[in-house]
Parts: sequence; structure tokens; C-alpha cells
Amino acid sequence: MNKTILISLLCSILFLSNCGIIIITTGQLEKVEEHKVVPGTKPSVLIDKFVGTSILNEKKNYCLTFFDIYCGFCYQQINFCNKLYEETNNNYEWIAITIYDTIAEEKYRQQRGFSNDLRYKYPSYYNVNGLKSSLRNLYYNNEIPYEDIVPMTIIVVNDTIKKITRGAINTELKYTEYKNFLDSLSRINY
Repeated sequence: MNKTILISLLCSILFLSNCGIIIITTGQLEKVEEHKVVPGTKPSVLIDKFVGTSILNEKKNYCLTFFDIYCGFCYQQINFCNKLYEETNNNYEWIAITIYDTIAEEKYRQQRGFSNDLRYKYPSYYNVNGLKSSLRNLYYNNEIPYEDIVPMTIIVVNDTIKKITRGAINTELKYTEYKNFLDSLSRINY
């Protein structure tokens, strides 16, 4: 009896967490220890190495959105991130990044019935394994205090990581916090 209740409770929690647990899949995480970086490495060098951006970004300002195609919180933040992108793209190069491929994402989106409108309005890069860990290693001097989590946003200004945040930008309050932070960085650095 206790085992049945425990299993029911676990299933309920997983269902309510909205992270795509209904569809059984193998999760992917970057191996942080495999992506150690030399202190002083510029974030733009790592970004170019992993995503091969051909966009001229003289200011070296980036907002990097790391997402998991199976996580509901990643989908919850898309509209807020798009709004931030529209309001700050003059000062920041926005990039969405995942370690999964487009085929897996399309299959999952179809199974969940997600609208095609629910996509990032800025470039998305797939099959990128190691950039998030490399940037985190750079920021924390190769001694990362926190486990990997998605969504994660990394803000780079003047080729220096200014902030790494864990969790979704999925409320008006979080949106306003990010907007104010990005605006303040823009005023300081121009």
C-alpha cells in the first residue's frame, strides 16, 4: 500500500513539474569536467568556437539562453525572452542554445501540440555540447558551485560574463528584473 501511494505521489509531482516527464526520454547533460577553460579566455572566443557565429558583434555583448527541448519551463519563458530580445537587441546579441537536435525537438513539439509561434525570435543553435559548461567554468574558475539546470541565461557584456542565472524568465516580475539589469549594463558600458 505504501509503495502504491509513493509511486502515485511521484507520478503526480512529475506531471505537475511540467518538464516533459510524460514522454520517456534520455536526458542529456554536459560533462562540466570535460570543458575546463584557461582563465582569462574571452567568452566571445568560446561562443565562436561552439556555435560559429558569423554575426559581427563589435560590442561583444550577448544574452545566451540555454534551453532543454523537454522542459516545460523553457517553453514558458519564450514569450518573455522574445520581448526582452525585441527591446534590447540593439545592445545585445541574443542566442538560444540546446544540446539536442532539431528532429528531437520537432517530434516532442508535435507530441505536446506546441504552436509554431512558440519559438525564440532570435537564432537558435542545436547540437551544441560544451558551451554552457565552458562559460560556467570560466565564470567560476573551473569550480562550479551549482548543478546544471535549464533554462539558464548567461549575460556577457564587453566580452566579460556579468551574470549567470538559473531558472526561467517566466513571470512579469522576472522579465522586469532582467530588463532593468540589461538596461543598466547598457547605460554603464556606452
